[in-house]
Amino acid sequence: RQGVREATNAMANDFHRLRREVEDIRKHMDARVEGYVTEFNGLARQIKDMNIRIKALEVTGGSPNDLMDSRDVALKKLASLVDLQMHQDDGSSYVVDIRNVGPVIVGPQVEQLSVERTPDDGEGKPTNALTIRTSSSVASDVTHQLVGGKIGALLEVRDRVLSQALDRLDSLAFGVVTAVNEIHRQGYSMNGETGVDY
Repeated sequence: RQGVREATNAMANDFHRLRREVEDIRKHMDARVEGYVTEFNGLARQIKDMNIRIKALEVTGGSPNDLMDSRDVALKKLASLVDLQMHQDDGSSYVVDIRNVGPVIVGPQVEQLSVERTPDDGEGKPTNALTIRTSSSVASDVTHQLVGGKIGALLEVRDRVLSQALDRLDSLAFGVVTAVNEIHRQGYSMNGETGVDY
């Protein structure tokens, strides 16, 4: 009996350890998401500012080539963070949209993203994980609309892949408990009782 008890405690501890490790991975991913959102906001502001400066240089007859090159680099970095759609307006400014969300940079306007910890949303995002919102409205949760790029990939792993892994871990634990109880019920307790769950 002592040996069974010790083996059971060791197995339960392993299940708890695995769950903690997955939750630690999620926390690390949230820290990276927060960093990428900060980077996204900085790049979006830079691109908006460069759009304005390029337009001003063109009006005064200056050469904006260096600024255009810098803007192209910033646009590539921005596109590496999340799936974007870009096009030039009537002039030389870029209009940038986040796919499935909407405009980020239009003329002198720039959309900013923010993060906050919120409860479980029923779509895979766990309690206290970061929700991503747009600056246009407090209620505009865009977490599940962001796809592609580094941010989209992290959210996919955090909210879907790791949730599935935890569900499988829970199913495995439940299966072990059920199987052990089925066998245990066939035996006898110290008082001669049978049908007792372990």
